[in-house]
Amino acid sequence: MTQLAPAPVLRTAFRGIVDYAGLFPPASRSMSEAVARYAGHRQSAARWMLGRFVVGAARLRELHDARGTAPSVADRWPLTVTLGADVVDGLERLADFSGRAGDESFTVASLEVKVATPDDVTRLAARLPTGVEWYFEVPIAGPYAPFAAAIAEVGGRAKVRTGGVTPELFPSAGAVIELVAEAAAAAIPFKATAGLHHAIRGNFPLTYAAGAPQHTMYGFINLLLATALVRRDGDRAAARTVLLDSDPASFRIGEDGVFWRGRRFDDDELGATRRAAFTSFGSCSFREPVDGLAGVAR
Repeated sequence: MTQLAPAPVLRTAFRGIVDYAGLFPPASRSMSEAVARYAGHRQSAARWMLGRFVVGAARLRELHDARGTAPSVADRWPLTVTLGADVVDGLERLADFSGRAGDESFTVASLEVKVATPDDVTRLAARLPTGVEWYFEVPIAGPYAPFAAAIAEVGGRAKVRTGGVTPELFPSAGAVIELVAEAAAAAIPFKATAGLHHAIRGNFPLTYAAGAPQHTMYGFINLLLATALVRRDGDRAAARTVLLDSDPASFRIGEDGVFWRGRRFDDDELGATRRAAFTSFGSCSFREPVDGLAGVAR
């Protein structure tokens, strides 16, 4: 993994931004391997970029058992738990896990659940436990304003898919910016997931299989700066332009900010964007985001 000197602006913009989802496609690692890798990442020089361990509710007991074999078990791991289609079953498994994890090995920091309609948000919020963050995964097609309003009403957060293992799972740039703008208007944070392993937009293999087809993927720096632009002045056109920019020369990270085509995003603006808007993204690889950011920060 590339060594990445954590300059102040990098720490502000990208601290804890990568939620490790090694259990999920395209990596689809075994529980023991994912646990070992996350433990290693928590001891690496790039650990300041590492966020939560993402696990499905159906695999919580497996995680509990595997954690005892990890190289380091001294610290408490923050978890993001995806509830799956059967929310009742997922919540039962979560309650059982919380009772079993009395060794203080884990903290359930957030729950994620898919919703098909704004009414689903209201209905599910009544079932979800308090004391954790709720992320509602909205449909890739939108429209996002009704979902954002419903999520704001229950004090939740949005989750948006930015890709997947097949081309049709990638939303249009217009859809991504619509989600960002509606989330900003409703004053709700959001996280992204899938297809966002790379720092700058470009063509990359959809899976790790040999000879896998390639597709254009969004970059997490692009998305962060697009979100900052929407929050700055509501300029959706400029936000869409930065989201679609695949020229590494357009981006620069300096001591006094992150730059895109001469526009400066300083420490304060990036920090506010991370806290109030783009909180994190799920990635089945930690190495790729770290190496990608290091390439831009050189």
